[in-house]
Amino acid sequence: MALQKDNASNTAATESTLLPPVDNLLYLQNQRLKVALADRVQQVAQLQRDVQRLVQESEMAARENFEIAEYMRKELLHKEDINVRTRAALSGEQQHAVTEMAAAKQQAHANEQRLQSEANLREEELAREIIDLKEQVAVVLEYKAKRQYVEDEFAALRQEIERLRGELALQAKVLETKYLERAARLKKSHEEQIEALKRTAELDAEERTDASIQRIITQNKNLTDELAVHVEVTEGLTKDLNEVAAERRRLQRDLKIKSEVEQQMAIRGALQARSLKEGTVQMASLEGNIAAILSSFDAERSELWARTGQQLMESEGEQTSLRRLLKLKTQELANIRHLAQEVLSHRSDVETFLLSSIHQVQKAASQDQSMKATLNCSTELAKPLSAVDIKDLSWEDRERVLRLLFVKINSSARQELPLHQLSAQHGSSLREGLQLHGTQAGAKQTAIV
Repeated sequence: MALQKDNASNTAATESTLLPPVDNLLYLQNQRLKVALADRVQQVAQLQRDVQRLVQESEMAARENFEIAEYMRKELLHKEDINVRTRAALSGEQQHAVTEMAAAKQQAHANEQRLQSEANLREEELAREIIDLKEQVAVVLEYKAKRQYVEDEFAALRQEIERLRGELALQAKVLETKYLERAARLKKSHEEQIEALKRTAELDAEERTDASIQRIITQNKNLTDELAVHVEVTEGLTKDLNEVAAERRRLQRDLKIKSEVEQQMAIRGALQARSLKEGTVQMASLEGNIAAILSSFDAERSELWARTGQQLMESEGEQTSLRRLLKLKTQELANIRHLAQEVLSHRSDVETFLLSSIHQVQKAASQDQSMKATLNCSTELAKPLSAVDIKDLSWEDRERVLRLLFVKINSSARQELPLHQLSAQHGSSLREGLQLHGTQAGAKQTAIV
């Protein structure tokens, strides 16, 4: 620009040396006007470039907003598709969970019935074992009672045997003593009788021989009978003693057998008591296992229902958020379209204003050119109306065009446009760009003025 000014000044100085004074003055004024108009044209071109840049930035922001809205719409459709698939999967999982829950409930019911039947069978077996144990305990108690009775009887029999033994010993001694005494007496009496018979035998041998012999034979027979009776009594007592000893041995054998039976019954009773205790413990353990299984099933069912409800609530909340986001993005897209339409309309107004201003300036320049032609000014302004250059405009027209252009740009830049709450960043950047452009334009206008 400085080079153009130097060239223009050099050309003007060269031509001023060749022209008359009046024409030289007009020519110099015209050259100064051309230089100033060239500066204004460059400023207007710079303003047009700034306006185009702002329009491009606005279009870019609108395109970005549209792309963002389109991306959000696609993302929302994708989210809705995912939500539909999630709902379908959740419905399938819920149906599967209900099926599994029904199967688990049926299995638990079957297990419960099986365990209940097993528990009932075990209870019946334990009841039968308890009855058997009670019978065995009753037998043992009866055996204990009988054993005490037998022991008492055995003790009594033992005492009776001892007493009988003592009595038999005494009777044997007494009988032996009596037998010896009687035998001695009989012997003595027999000897005396024999002596008497011997003494009298000779006296009445002939008379009493038959009677004495018969009497002696009779006495001997009586003594023999008495001795046989005593021997028989002794044998009977010995036989009774042997029978008592055999009975004692039999009772001892029965006592030993009953002791062994009692010991076996005690062992069997202990085993059955331990089995009964183990059965009771096992029954309690089975009841605890059944209760634990039922509680675990209830807890798992509650947890499954809670998790399913939570997933449904989260899915519904996400769907609501996505719908709200879609609504907001739709509103944002509408606002962005409205903003783009406003920008396009303002751009059209600026272009229309610039074109009308240029036509008006061309018309005024043509009139000014016709007026200057009467003064026979040899200038370069005589051109067709259709090809009027902005350099040919006068200072007043140029100032008028620039003022109108700056006022229009400033009024367009400072106009408030509606912004969406989600596009505040893009709207604020566009508004700041327009305000900055308006400020720069105002500063340039002030500098020009």
